[in-house]
Amino acid sequence: MDKNKEIVLIHANWDTTSCVVSSIFDEVEKEYNKEVCFQKLDIEKVKGEKAYFQMIPALVYKIKDKEVFRHIGMISKENLVRQLDIYLLNKKI
Repeated sequence: MDKNKEIVLIHANWDTTSCVVSSIFDEVEKEYNKEVCFQKLDIEKVKGEKAYFQMIPALVYKIKDKEVFRHIGMISKENLVRQLDIYLLNKKI
C-alpha cells in the first residue's frame, strides 16, 4: 500500500447515508488496498477542534498529506472507483 496516497471516509455510525457509503468504501478497499491507504474517521470518536464537521459522509482524497479532492454525500461504487483513478492514481479516463 502506498502511504502517500490516502482516502479518508469521515462518517458517523448513526447516519444512514454514512453506513451505505461505508459499505461501498469497504468493498473498494478490498480491490485497491495495495495502491491506496484507506482510513475511516468516526466523528463520534474524535475530540477537540477536528471534531467539527458540517457535512457527512465525506471522502477526502490526499497525496502526501495534502488534500487533492473532497466528495460530500452519497456515492456509487463506480464513481468512487472513478475518483480514485483520477485523483490518486492519475489514470486517464
